[in-house]
Amino acid sequence: MNDIAQMSESIVGQADVLVIGGGLHGTSSAFRLAGRGASVIVLEADYVARHSSGVNAGGARTLGRPLPERDAYRGVSRYHHSLRCHGCDDMRDEMTTTFDEATTAAIAGFAELDFDTAAQAMRAEADYDRERDEWISRYIEEQGGGADDVEYDALHAQAQATPEFAQFLDGVRREILDYFGVTDAQLDWVVTLRSDDSDELWAEVNRRRGALGTGEVRGDL
Repeated sequence: MNDIAQMSESIVGQADVLVIGGGLHGTSSAFRLAGRGASVIVLEADYVARHSSGVNAGGARTLGRPLPERDAYRGVSRYHHSLRCHGCDDMRDEMTTTFDEATTAAIAGFAELDFDTAAQAMRAEADYDRERDEWISRYIEEQGGGADDVEYDALHAQAQATPEFAQFLDGVRREILDYFGVTDAQLDWVVTLRSDDSDELWAEVNRRRGALGTGEVRGDL
């Protein structure tokens, strides 16, 4: 408590408003105040939306609600879908890390997916990657396994060049897309993101998803 008190005293006078807590209430209050010209400092013990604001389901439930409340909750849902991102046109310029064109496009597309679809696309990519690796591993074993790293890498590349591999990928891809209910583009976005898979990339993904209100995802899943 003494450290917090000393910190608060040290920043008094640096802003018009001091907001304690970087959750939904704190950040929305800070945003609205700043929009009206106030200078605002937000103090957060962890990082923005780390706790209940960031991990709740975010649903407006009507099931089991009293009838008079249902219209209000439907109104909340309609309002949520009508919201637009503030400053999204400038988001590309705000990137802290530079990515190639394909990765930048994948970040933008994936960021717009609602949370459930994003999660399904990530699960689809994980299955797709596992099926791919298992097929290649079986092929390498059938060819003798590779005597050293050089031979193993050569067999790995050779496996991916076979017509059988292309045919297998096409079939398993159709099955995975159908099972998880995602599109080719959505799967390809995650495949592209995984080819980088850096902390900087997922930070950028979540920065964009946070700005769009689509919900942060965990890149380590």
